Amino acid sequence: MALSLILPHYLEPQYSLLMEKKTIIVPHDFTSVADNALAHAINTAKATGAEIYLLHVVAKEKSSSEAQEKLQAVIDALKTDIAITPELS
Repeated sequence: MALSLILPHYLEPQYSLLMEKKTIIVPHDFTSVADNALAHAINTAKATGAEIYLLHVVAKEKSSSEAQEKLQAVIDALKTDIAITPELS
């Protein structure tokens, strides 16, 4: 038997806020500290259903393709079912 949730009208807006999509932004500089932050974000995303954006800031435009490849390698090594999107800035 399935349970259904019936909320009083004054709680519906607050409940809908809980159902919004969540996003976690994790800055990453290819250090072990950043890897630990990412592992924590993955655990949080599993519990909350959040999506993760892995962010790396590049100083020079010419180094962006190398940074993109390194970010993708970090993601590929994780073998997780959490959505992780690499982003450069």
